[in-house]
Amino acid sequence: MDQDTIKIKVLGERATGINFLSGLLQDDFSVTLYPNISDPSKIQKELLPGRISIGWSSRRARRILDENHATSFATNGGWKHAAIGPDFIQQFIETQPLVVVCMVRRPVSWATSTHKKPIHGIGRVPRRFEDFLSAPRVCAARDVLPSRIAGSPIAMYPNKVENYASLKKVTAHQYS
Repeated sequence: MDQDTIKIKVLGERATGINFLSGLLQDDFSVTLYPNISDPSKIQKELLPGRISIGWSSRRARRILDENHATSFATNGGWKHAAIGPDFIQQFIETQPLVVVCMVRRPVSWATSTHKKPIHGIGRVPRRFEDFLSAPRVCAARDVLPSRIAGSPIAMYPNKVENYASLKKVTAHQYS
């Protein structure tokens, strides 16, 4: 990465506009964005059934993504949807100058979008929105939450938002 440009890691829960913001930053500013997560290796791709985009919901693909997240902190800060854990702070934030941007969204619009397009969802997603709001949410290991089972999407979301807000308390390298 170029030493003279501002380096940015964009984080946030699914359906919060991370890809949109990343595109704007990349297109309109002289910045360097850290990648979302390490791409699967050639060997990992061979282990996945069919095209990679089709295989991401498989158990094997989730294990590969979880492994790549755990091993990529030092170079790219890991998965864009992960909560902030001690590894992220110690292995990524405290080792280099960077800006971390966390995306959040109004809970109702977030829940509506997440129900319509349950990206990285594990297990069956209830068809009715009312059922979705109260159904247990199974999280990926790379979500880095205290529990892999959240009481519901509505219970999980504020925990993620509070987690991202905790970055304000972290003393990190800053641009002057």
